[in-house]
Amino acid sequence: MVTFHGSDGTFLKIPATKTFQTLEFNASNLQLTISDGKVMLALGSKEITTAKIQL
Repeated sequence: MVTFHGSDGTFLKIPATKTFQTLEFNASNLQLTISDGKVMLALGSKEITTAKIQL
């Protein structure tokens, strides 16, 4: 389960799977998956490695 906390108080839980899921935030598409036992979140072909994501 991946948890997102918004600066406006929004709280969102999304189950992560080994199948790519496309998440759309503010017209940006992110790919969510589990790979090699790690939850991965990518923007296009770039992997996001920071704990906080500003969109």
